Amino acid sequence: AKGSDGLNFDKQFWSQAAAHITPTTTCGAVKTGDACLSKWGRISLCSTYHIIDRVSHYSGIAWSQEHGADITAKSEGLWADIVKNIPGANCYKNKGWLPYDSMAELM
Repeated sequence: AKGSDGLNFDKQFWSQAAAHITPTTTCGAVKTGDACLSKWGRISLCSTYHIIDRVSHYSGIAWSQEHGADITAKSEGLWADIVKNIPGANCYKNKGWLPYDSMAELM
């Protein structure tokens, strides 16, 4: 985990992040450290990670990257409790978030 000082990563980290993702991008501008930093704040990957982390560790949930909380008719009551206690969780009822494992490594 490279996050320190409240997940305020230094410029070197963002340059390394850009170099790491550049080979996997197929369109758009070449990624720079400044662009990665901007996306971190603008899209709030950090906030999304924390929402997913809370949902995935919620008691009674079998989280998967593909199916999210994988809520069925039987678990709707549990889902109502999760949405009430974790703002932003509603998007992940039956949809995962593929960057979760990669983000966990950063945190």
